[in-house]
Amino acid sequence: FGVAFWAVMAGLEAGLSDPEAKLLAAKLSYLGVCSVPTLWLIFAMQYVHHDRWLSRPILALLAVVPVATVILVFTTETHGLVWSSMTLNEETGTMVYGHGWWFWVAVGYSYAAMVAGTAVVLTGIDVVVLVVGVVVVVLATVVVVVLVVVVGGDVDRLGAVGEVVVARHQ
Repeated sequence: FGVAFWAVMAGLEAGLSDPEAKLLAAKLSYLGVCSVPTLWLIFAMQYVHHDRWLSRPILALLAVVPVATVILVFTTETHGLVWSSMTLNEETGTMVYGHGWWFWVAVGYSYAAMVAGTAVVLTGIDVVVLVVGVVVVVLATVVVVVLVVVVGGDVDRLGAVGEVVVARHQ
């Protein structure tokens, strides 16, 4: 659900022309953006049967950065912690975002959760999957998901020379 919501909101942001509407779509996309890495890690832990590590206190800790990020995104105009500036590039119709320090905290958390989830699946996969064909399918899926979320986000963030142009947000 998180990836689908993220994609729909990113599509809306790209397709809308009004800067305020684009900004609202960008903010709403963070509901998906912030949930995907944490849910991936939780899924990975459950997939390899490490549920014992998913106690309520641990789940609450895992939610701190994503929840704080969503709150900060919706209030960013007052503090600039996530986006320090938001302007419409008239030539391309894309929003250009300057990033505050909390943006980088959220990015670091997201990368850490994605890498941790991937490591959990890769190191625990022999316990779960016994058939070679299924192992190949699972590994291919893991690689594709990580590449799309992690590398795709980098390409998007670093797409323009000399400025950060973001149509989607990580």
